[in-house]
Amino acid sequence: MAAIVYQKCKQTGITYAYESISHWDREKKQSRAQRKCIGRVEPVTNTIIPTRKKTVTGNNQDLLPAVMKVSRGFYGATYLFDEIGRKLGVTEDIKKCFPKIWKQILSTAYYLILEDKNALSRFPKWSALHHHPYRNNIPSQRSSELFASITEGSKEHFFRLQGKRRIEKEYWAYDTTSISSYSKGLSQLRYGVNKDHDLLPQINLALLFGESSNLPFYYRKLAGNITDVKTVKHLLSDMHFLGYDKIKLVMDRGFYSEANINDLYKHHLKFLIAGKISLKLVKNELDKGRDTIHNWTNYYQVYDLYACSCTIPWTYSQKRPYKGDILKGERRLYLHLYFNSARAVENEKNCNTLLCTLRAELESGKRNPEHETSYMKYFAIKTTPKRGIKLTAKQEVIDEVKKNYGYFVLLSNEIKDPMIALEVYRSKDLVEKAFGNLKERINFRRPSVSSDQNLDGKLFVVFISLIYLSYIKKIMQDKNLFKKVTMQELLDELDLIECFEQPGHKLRVGEITKKQVELFEAMEIKPPASLH
Repeated sequence: MAAIVYQKCKQTGITYAYESISHWDREKKQSRAQRKCIGRVEPVTNTIIPTRKKTVTGNNQDLLPAVMKVSRGFYGATYLFDEIGRKLGVTEDIKKCFPKIWKQILSTAYYLILEDKNALSRFPKWSALHHHPYRNNIPSQRSSELFASITEGSKEHFFRLQGKRRIEKEYWAYDTTSISSYSKGLSQLRYGVNKDHDLLPQINLALLFGESSNLPFYYRKLAGNITDVKTVKHLLSDMHFLGYDKIKLVMDRGFYSEANINDLYKHHLKFLIAGKISLKLVKNELDKGRDTIHNWTNYYQVYDLYACSCTIPWTYSQKRPYKGDILKGERRLYLHLYFNSARAVENEKNCNTLLCTLRAELESGKRNPEHETSYMKYFAIKTTPKRGIKLTAKQEVIDEVKKNYGYFVLLSNEIKDPMIALEVYRSKDLVEKAFGNLKERINFRRPSVSSDQNLDGKLFVVFISLIYLSYIKKIMQDKNLFKKVTMQELLDELDLIECFEQPGHKLRVGEITKKQVELFEAMEIKPPASLH
């Protein structure tokens, strides 16, 4: 069996093509190969130029041209990514921001999606079998050089271009996650509140996600000990720097603070944020509406909960260093109050379980240091030499805690309707699911990098992969495809499609099954066979 083999000369940098013919060695009882140099590879056209004239006779006359010119590779899945990139403007924006390495970036991103959880060291094998933008191998050393060449200025340019494609059209869900690492060479690695409960130092990653497009378009790496509430002010500065003046943010209650709300008003930004029931402004309205919120007219069957809204004044304050004073005033704020009876029952059950656990620990004398605050909060504890420990539950405290079970609140300076506010807020789950994709599917739970420069570059390529994954997931959800196939099954099915390349001829695509055509159409992508 004849095949073509390429080998690069280290001294001259020229790549030579060899005809490799396999045969069976009867003495050694194994397959052997004989190689014959047939020419050098022209780097621009990728054609083989004979190094010397040869007289070709016999059966090799038909074999040699085919061996020299034709190559094949898996094409269907990478074609899908090519079309998604064209549709979303990702390919165009990557070309503008990284004119010299855009193909390497896209090929690496494609690999991270298709080779689920595999290390980059396996890229050479994948590259040899697939048709992808770069068309060449990227060994481990070259991938490190690629990540190091991705600059902050080029990344910011990309964020600007991507953001303008969706600016002012949707709310942007904002959230953070933690990424653990064993590396000692990362400057922002710190111990902090680890959202995966890893007992390792971490970096934090903040991500902005489009509420209706379901696509990410911006991220920021943070030190591992930075809390959520401290990130909002820097986020607003970044948005202003990138030219995003009219944005809408949706955030969970971990980002709530008076200073952050004042900053959002100061920058004239629209927001939707969860608040704590313990907030004074929330408690006042909850006490007023605790009885009426349970009226049937406030019941929404779609979500199986009660909801009501009111407009309240927000006491706005802004420090003016240039004048040395504080500007004060009132701003309008919409408060949306919700009651979920199922959540109330669940919370009460969890509370009762906790109280029983605390009592058992106290009576057995096996106190948990982490529960000391709860012991004091819920029980009056007396100890006597004869009777031992005596516990009295603080029923008033327990009742005060339980009376707010099932209630939650959202605050907005734009959305007046409680159901619209709830629908927008629930889109924040997209960010959490995206973090799951990033850590599990793209293998970034504990990145194996040794320097900040490599981490920054790899994180950007992972972010590009996340854009493609998010688009595929949204289409699959919209078309109910998850009832028929998983995302991995869809990609595996399309990846079976082959293509054939021959210099001087258009790319030829192999056979495509009816199922594969249907999958392309469901993804709103024109099948490749229809282009030839």
